[in-house]
Amino acid sequence: MKCDVMLAIAVATLAHTTMLLLMGPVTLAIQECEMEYSFTTAAYVLMAHFLMMFSPTFVTGGLMTRFGPFKVSVAGGVIFAGAMVIMLWGQVLWNFTAGMMLVGLAWNFLFSSATVLLTSCYEPCDAIRVQGINDVFIFGLAGCGSFSSGFIYAEYGWSS
Repeated sequence: MKCDVMLAIAVATLAHTTMLLLMGPVTLAIQECEMEYSFTTAAYVLMAHFLMMFSPTFVTGGLMTRFGPFKVSVAGGVIFAGAMVIMLWGQVLWNFTAGMMLVGLAWNFLFSSATVLLTSCYEPCDAIRVQGINDVFIFGLAGCGSFSSGFIYAEYGWSS
């Protein structure tokens, strides 16, 4: 199966950039909300997020085999949207925790499916070049997202 290389790169870039855009300021938002949670509480929220980033990997491959990587990536996008709604819904601990856990799950679905999509788009002789281009897009834009998250948070806050 051949596919569009740019679609695969776009899905992976969107996954990584959106995840970093939300993950960057969440510890500040947790500490600055009305409840004034501690840094330790913020660390637990991030630990739950990291757990959800990597633990679903044991089933993500099976989901892609059953439904296909494109459908799994669409599910990841829907989960991302749900995570954003939950995180903007309120500034209490369950919003932060559930939202960041869903962000982790969405990232897993999107990034894993994008990787599968990408590897089906090129011949083995093109692997190094295509993977290099993929990494430049992902990490270049994700870095911009990470840096801009601080500016956005400082300028507009969490609930805006």
